[in-house]
Amino acid sequence: MIREACLTVTRHYYDQRGQLAYQLFELINASYFDNELPWPLIVWALTAHGHCLGYTQTRAESPIVVLHPSIMGGTEKDDPWGVEPGWLNIRYAFDVLLHELIHVSVECRLGGWYGTGESSHNNDVWVAEVNRLAPMIGLSGVKAGKSFLKRQKIEGGTKNRVVRTTDGNVPFDPAVCKFPSGLRMHLEQADSYYRHGALPVQMAQACNL
Repeated sequence: MIREACLTVTRHYYDQRGQLAYQLFELINASYFDNELPWPLIVWALTAHGHCLGYTQTRAESPIVVLHPSIMGGTEKDDPWGVEPGWLNIRYAFDVLLHELIHVSVECRLGGWYGTGESSHNNDVWVAEVNRLAPMIGLSGVKAGKSFLKRQKIEGGTKNRVVRTTDGNVPFDPAVCKFPSGLRMHLEQADSYYRHGALPVQMAQACNL
């Protein structure tokens, strides 16, 4: 019932983008989450102050995922969110939706993150999902870790300073907290990946695109 209601809403309000979002959702759910994610309501809407590419609300019978329309291109800003305008296309939308669905996975499949870290990204459950998913999307050799404070001796002196660090082999920001696009940027693969525009062939075939 929820599935049909969500599809009815998105067909009415978002036309092709609405249909595309659910094609991508079904692909991501089957490929990376064993079809265990609850069916979400996916809407294309402006986010608060335009600061977010997307956000997710999971405290509902059906999660709500909001995607900013400009992630598919057409933005009037020269450098929206610090992202090259040439990257804004279906590949980028796929990665934004995957990011939001990791939040759904953490809350609805894995019991939530509270008690395992400082925030919805800086916690054991999110980090474990990043480590699980990275090789599945072709980003191998990555070890994500949480961000934490550590005392560090100032060179040549006796005083310490407190710095933020991680026990992973990639920086927490952007590689972990903005996964997967942040990891692609850290690995210097984002430009070549996103500028292709169309989805990789296997993904496109799976979505019937």
